[in-house]
Amino acid sequence: MVVTLKNIGTLHEASFDLDKDLIVFIGPNNTGKTYASYCLYGLDLHDQPPELRLPSDISSQIIPDLVELFATGEIVLVKESILNETNLALLYQYWGDEFKKRLPNLFNLNENDFLNSEISFQLPNYDIKTEFKSAWLVSDINIEVRENNVKVRINKKVLENLLQIESNQVKVKSLIIHFIFEQHVYFGHYYFIPAERIGISIFARDIFRNRFTKTNEILKDAKLNGTEKVDMMLKEFNTYSTIIQDSLEQYSDLTRTSTTFFSDPEIRKLADELEAKILKGKIATNSEGEVFFNISDKKEIKIQASGSIIKSLAMLVLYLRYNAQPKQTVIIDEPEINLHPDNQRLVARILAKLSKLGVKVIVSTHSDYFIRELNNLIMLNKDHPETLAMREKYEYEETEVLDHNRVGAYLFKNHTATAIEVTAAGMEAATIDEEINKLNNASNDIYWTLFEE
Repeated sequence: MVVTLKNIGTLHEASFDLDKDLIVFIGPNNTGKTYASYCLYGLDLHDQPPELRLPSDISSQIIPDLVELFATGEIVLVKESILNETNLALLYQYWGDEFKKRLPNLFNLNENDFLNSEISFQLPNYDIKTEFKSAWLVSDINIEVRENNVKVRINKKVLENLLQIESNQVKVKSLIIHFIFEQHVYFGHYYFIPAERIGISIFARDIFRNRFTKTNEILKDAKLNGTEKVDMMLKEFNTYSTIIQDSLEQYSDLTRTSTTFFSDPEIRKLADELEAKILKGKIATNSEGEVFFNISDKKEIKIQASGSIIKSLAMLVLYLRYNAQPKQTVIIDEPEINLHPDNQRLVARILAKLSKLGVKVIVSTHSDYFIRELNNLIMLNKDHPETLAMREKYEYEETEVLDHNRVGAYLFKNHTATAIEVTAAGMEAATIDEEINKLNNASNDIYWTLFEE
């Protein structure tokens, strides 16, 4: 699916193919990369239950009649009557309109800043009528998508309760639509690792402690009525964009799940690899939400006192260890922050592995080392008699080699993003290459003029 953004912050226009496994944003500062990343994060609608995500007029237009279901507890719907391009376009239009309403909170800016903003979706280029077959059970409602039809069954006791409230019937329609269109309209769970992650790792506990104290002060103020207290708390706490707010909360949640692993076991191994190869120690947490860096079993350092590389990678380690699952999307702003070139290359390889384990990875980078390492991983996928020898020579693994067809790259320049061709030889980062060439030419000229007679 292709998402197009227009007139959002410094970004005039950009289109992104979200069907890729690994997506790279490249370009000078202040050209819209962060705005684009924030917008893609905003596609995550998991703050709203699926049965509440569609208004009655939309759900009724897609599924006009469920009389038989509510009369007998079972109905068989013609798949093509629901799963078609007309209905998909209707949902895309609705979600585009709804997304625009989210922009002020997403960026913590005024509504007037987004009057001319737009988001649109391009229909997938495959046959959606026969894309998938599966079954789903939620709240005693069973939805089974077959080759040519969709069968829905409701437990009789549940059915009696549903019939008593008309709005529940609308929720059932939305649940059916949500499941059938899940691959095409609902975008999965997003996790954002911002450039501000070092500050988050240092101050997250203090920020939440201060908020708790301030909340108590407001609630105990007898001079304020209920509405005034709510207004004061909103004013006090809505000082950050949704991205930073969510990143603070996600980091805080991860630091308190030190005995519970929700992540995929194979993905979890990447956290261990990152610690072993880059950090040379372990990230640990306690029940109080404190984060430590353990160099050995006997030496434990609070993260606030650790090196910048520890603070820079702590969020990624915790995410991989406790939360990462296939079908999620992780967005990382400048993964190279505070990393020496050798470690930038290693992070690129770990993120390549992550993308092959089912987590969509979106990165914004200024690092030539990061991009060139991705290009190596792409080139090592070539069907060639010497490919295996090259992998062994430079110690690359099969699990990190990339198919160029699954990689997307975009150049941000003059406040517009354009797709960069990714071939079997990789991608070209024009703006970075240009600057490297300028620097090399200047250095050579200075040296040969001043030091060689």
